Amino acid sequence: MKMTEKGIPITGTNSKLYDWYNNLGGFGEAFRKRIVDEASLKPGDSVLDCGCGTGTLAIVAARQVGPGGRVEGIDLSRDQLKIATEKAIAEGLDIGFQEGSIDELPFQDNEFDAIFSTLMLHHVPEEVKRGAFREMRRVLKPGGRIVIADFGPPEHAWGWIVLSPLILILYAVPPSRFNMQDRLPEAMTDAGLRVTDRTVMKELVHMIKAN
Repeated sequence: MKMTEKGIPITGTNSKLYDWYNNLGGFGEAFRKRIVDEASLKPGDSVLDCGCGTGTLAIVAARQVGPGGRVEGIDLSRDQLKIATEKAIAEGLDIGFQEGSIDELPFQDNEFDAIFSTLMLHHVPEEVKRGAFREMRRVLKPGGRIVIADFGPPEHAWGWIVLSPLILILYAVPPSRFNMQDRLPEAMTDAGLRVTDRTVMKELVHMIKAN
């Protein structure tokens, strides 16, 4: 995987194995369902998945909002979007997947009731993260919900020791170092979002809710 000015698109064989990697790491169906449940989606809601990857979370969201709802996904990786589209078609779901960067969202102001971003922000440079949060705020409806889940510092002291190999890898790369320094909430606040809740999942994954 190669870093671009907008982030690290996951391509080729890594795209084909992406769902397998996530399931192996404990980020499978139960994880996605919990993230979606945190947004309290209702039938008819409009949803945006920023960094949608292979569409797994967007598909869960589409089931929740039903045929009267709307789900859109955006990602840098054409390879992953192809997989996402194929999966949605196989399930009979109408989801709009498109290629693009999360700091340049191709949507109007106040379009979405809920916005998600899971395990993606650690792939993108600081300026893209900050731009993405400004864009999320712009396209979110008044009273809408944002749910972010991404890597951050360990919840417990023992986590720094037990998970030190992974932590060292995350600290070695500037985009993920930003996350590990616990700077996502600050960046969200700077973008005009209001952080309403924070929970640590799986020791290193921080779920941050905002509006």
